[in-house]
Amino acid sequence: MGTIIKASCTCGYKTEELYYGAGMADHGSVCKVPALRNGSSGLEMVNIKKKMFYPDYVFYNENILSGFPNNSRTIDFYPIKLHTEGNLCPACKDYTLSMADVGCFD
Repeated sequence: MGTIIKASCTCGYKTEELYYGAGMADHGSVCKVPALRNGSSGLEMVNIKKKMFYPDYVFYNENILSGFPNNSRTIDFYPIKLHTEGNLCPACKDYTLSMADVGCFD
């Protein structure tokens, strides 16, 4: 079961619902994780299981986007952890992006 998340920043940047992880039908081949393409100003959901096909992307479970040290609560999908606070905002480039768990999907 995947998690529906929303991201928002104090600068006003916010996302619609993002589907993090995978549902029952595709969990073997898909694990969508928020990512930022080099030079982009918007979050994208990218299948981290196919990371080799996305060399221009950095995923939000990596320290460069989640800030460090970061002691915030995490939203977990198996071994992948997203911090709820202190993430790099793609709009203002500060570590002020928050991610909130708003539901589940299957």
